[in-house]
Amino acid sequence: MTGGFTSPDPVRLGMLTPSSNTALEPLTAALLARTPHVTAHFARLRVTEIALSAAALGQFDHAPQLAAADLLADAKVHAIAWNGTAGGWRGFDADRALCAAITARTGAPATISTLATLDALAALEARRIAFVTLALGGVAQAMTAWVASLGLTATGLLLALIVFYVALGMFMDVLSMQVLTIPVALPIVTAVGIDPIWFGIFIVLMCELGMITPPVGMNLYVVQGVRGDGGPFRDVVRGAIPYVVIMLLFTLLIIAFPQIVLWLPDGMYGA
Repeated sequence: MTGGFTSPDPVRLGMLTPSSNTALEPLTAALLARTPHVTAHFARLRVTEIALSAAALGQFDHAPQLAAADLLADAKVHAIAWNGTAGGWRGFDADRALCAAITARTGAPATISTLATLDALAALEARRIAFVTLALGGVAQAMTAWVASLGLTATGLLLALIVFYVALGMFMDVLSMQVLTIPVALPIVTAVGIDPIWFGIFIVLMCELGMITPPVGMNLYVVQGVRGDGGPFRDVVRGAIPYVVIMLLFTLLIIAFPQIVLWLPDGMYGA
């Protein structure tokens, strides 16, 4: 106790994390940076494929999730959260059953990102909810035909994609950008003669650029969370601008000289 102020009691959050997830820990650290009495403790379980096959769905069996929850319970966490979104396609009842199983096993209250989203929508009294989804059947072919009809050169198409990805990166995280755009964009760019390996590097650059463009740029929030001076967020944004310019210039450079990207794979495969 200092000057009549009592620090809040420590709160330990247990986080069950898909093994392939690389965003959760830095985002959580950034979110909790200003609440030192709340700490997050992570346990990973293997999730490497998102699909409806038996093998993919088997990743979400209760046994490995409960085993990971047991390890978090050893740390005496106050609550356990499964940070997966499988309930979005497996159904909310599966998530509710998992929460009940975790609580019965560990004694800790449990939640899941999908159920927490439902609770947030209920608290906001949301009545009309819009979902934007991508149906791949025939979309890639139709988009390819449409772009071909525009008569764009490969360079013109790539310049348009730069503008598209910079705008998209302001509002979406990297994984969402990749899942939503690559299945449609890849057939389009290959149809105009762009090398798929080169395009993979282009996508990486665009996604990394999205991580430093506000308002959703994850790296901006990570830097803001760990900086010690408590300055405003706009300082971090201003500091990122030179790097945005450098990445854009480098992207233009590899468009002008694609062999910067391709000389190594061409040399490896004897092209």
